[in-house]
Amino acid sequence: MTKPSPDRSSLQAVYDRLKIKQQSLDDMLKNPALKRTLENAARNHAKRLARFDPVAARCKNDD
Repeated sequence: MTKPSPDRSSLQAVYDRLKIKQQSLDDMLKNPALKRTLENAARNHAKRLARFDPVAARCKNDD
């Protein structure tokens, strides 16, 4: 079973967090090792976003 590839917004979020300005995101995705690293980090980023429930967070802050 193959893992789903992350969407562009997750990849961009990870790239922005890394603060690497020597290479563009597209150039990094051309390198197989960097592509795999970025995709794994982007998958983890997407999982964290999926676990976040803004309604529960807002209710917790209202208490």
